[in-house]
Amino acid sequence: MNQPNRERRRRDLALLCVLASALVLPGLGGARLWADEGDTAVFARTILARGLPYAWDGRTFTESDRGLRLNDDLVMVGTPWLPFYATAASFAVLGESAFAARLPFALCGIACVALLYLLVEALTRDRRTALTAALLLLGSVPFLLFARQCRHYAPNALFTVVALLGFVRLRERPRAPGFALGAVLLFYSHPLPAVAALATSAAAALLLPGFRAARRPCFAWLGVVLLLTLPWFALGTSGMRENSTFLERAADLPLRLAQVGLESAECLPLLGWLVLAAALAKAGRLSARGDRDLLGLALLGLGAFAGLLAAALSVGELFVLGLRYGVGMFPLIAAVTAVLVVRAAGASRLRLALLIALFVATHLPGASLVYALSAGTPASGATRLVFHRPQGTLGLFLRREWVGYLLELRASDPGSVSGIVDYLAHHAAPDDLIVTNYEWEPLAFHTNLPQALKILPGYEIRDRARAAGLPHYVFDASNARFVIWRSAWEGYQGYRFAEVRRAIESGGRRLERVASLRETIWENRPELHYHRFPVLGHLYPRDAARFSYGSAPPVVIYRVIEPAPPGP
Repeated sequence: MNQPNRERRRRDLALLCVLASALVLPGLGGARLWADEGDTAVFARTILARGLPYAWDGRTFTESDRGLRLNDDLVMVGTPWLPFYATAASFAVLGESAFAARLPFALCGIACVALLYLLVEALTRDRRTALTAALLLLGSVPFLLFARQCRHYAPNALFTVVALLGFVRLRERPRAPGFALGAVLLFYSHPLPAVAALATSAAAALLLPGFRAARRPCFAWLGVVLLLTLPWFALGTSGMRENSTFLERAADLPLRLAQVGLESAECLPLLGWLVLAAALAKAGRLSARGDRDLLGLALLGLGAFAGLLAAALSVGELFVLGLRYGVGMFPLIAAVTAVLVVRAAGASRLRLALLIALFVATHLPGASLVYALSAGTPASGATRLVFHRPQGTLGLFLRREWVGYLLELRASDPGSVSGIVDYLAHHAAPDDLIVTNYEWEPLAFHTNLPQALKILPGYEIRDRARAAGLPHYVFDASNARFVIWRSAWEGYQGYRFAEVRRAIESGGRRLERVASLRETIWENRPELHYHRFPVLGHLYPRDAARFSYGSAPPVVIYRVIEPAPPGP
């Protein structure tokens, strides 16, 4: 195998960073933020103003989970704060914009590609395999979509690789802090992938002979990690419970694991792995210790992520959320694929290029088999598993998302939030109160208009918010100037149009319909099964249709008309 020298490694890393930047950064600020991105951005804004992620920014209460993530001081403590502070730092340097909001996470995605190269090289001692792994990761459109989001996804992938690279290096440098540093940063990005990375390292140290030398330092550093993460548990973890349904019955585990497998089918080429591994094993070409170490570590990691996702999320939640908590799986998948295709290609560059193209441009190594199995599966029925299936025969075999992604680098496909923001920019005064029933945070970020009726009567946070002195309009809709109603989200978090109309009309005011806009359900989402590409639209229209995309009534904007003054 080819041991890369330092100069060649530097050239490879520079090339990979340039290529990753070309695939991640163009058009980064073109699309407006969607709900989850807006959540990160508005809390980053309050960090700049007040030092902590407060839900009250002086104009709008910006917590959309009924206040369940807040402590008594109205500080968000549902998930760790590293992504929010990274966004705040970007705002401090670049000003507030969609580009500034997403840039720290895009840079994490770029860095993840480079660090994956180092991880694979550290284990296999082979430049070709390391370079192939990085290129395969860049060839994953699902990974690239997550990397362009103002959310914890890209840091999860980056710090998973950092932690595992630090763990690998413990074999030769037991006092090196890289493992603990990566694990702590991963935890403060999101705890779920941190548990997976730590479980992977501990299992590898105990089970894999190649990591026996890392066993003692690994468990010593685990104590340091625990010590540095304990302060967060003193603040609270309510957000994890709010967005998860933790496993209570062992009988539910197989079905959850099966759904994890279906969610992973788009990016996990299991069939291709089995075919190549069988051929290589028969030919005795998987005997190198570095290959075995990498495959063992990566497969343990994938198993840890799968088990954790199944333990934390129900089948329905897995179908809706996909792999957003398991983005750390993408570099591990790329690493396994790289070992197999490089060994299968041998010395032939052409064979290697063809194998890379097969895994990057087609579904044949993995998802095509799942799509074939799902051909007769009803949208709902006796089975509780839910299949994702792309549109058209061609989509069963070719990855059309690459066409959509390249189009998206040039121009986004504006959704409902964009239409609402544009309308309000032309028709609303700076202090007009608005009421809406979904994607509150991106509207707050992009318009800076105060929002009324953010805390409904049944919310647990209501008394604490009143005690904090929040103004009356936070609890009431009667003084709103505009109502933006999205019927597709009727009833979500307790919002009902009839109740809003009644509150406004009780004071003698009335609603006048002034605009209607296309309902896209979300401004956009990172999960491939729900993402809307320019020109191509949804590649998985059946999945989007489950949420009424294409059949939901339009977004309606109402202006509140004041009662006529009494006559003389």
